[in-house]
Amino acid sequence: MTARTTSPNAAPAAPPNAADPVSAPRLRDVIAAIPVTVPFVGPETLARARGGRPFRARLGANENGFGPSPRAIAAMADAAASAWRYADPTSFELIAALAAHLDVGGRCPGVSPDNIVIGE
Repeated sequence: MTARTTSPNAAPAAPPNAADPVSAPRLRDVIAAIPVTVPFVGPETLARARGGRPFRARLGANENGFGPSPRAIAAMADAAASAWRYADPTSFELIAALAAHLDVGGRCPGVSPDNIVIGE
């Protein structure tokens, strides 16, 4: 068998032909109809589009009419004092807490911090 080489001046390979059933992606019509991205539209823009009428919630955008809970506000205020520090790149405290949580009640007996990996 001989190796094929391409000239640096050669035209790039043609993309798969969507009309060719062999090279076309095999997706169901429903999946193919899903847009690649859905742009975020802020609540202010939505309210203006409704003639200034407010709306109760837009759950798909992690928004609600109630705002954060008092406990969440207190937790954010407590955390604000240390927000200037870089996060621990080893996630030591998070891994220890997860291992302890998983070991409680026999959910995953014997789980040690060595069994947990935190990704980015």
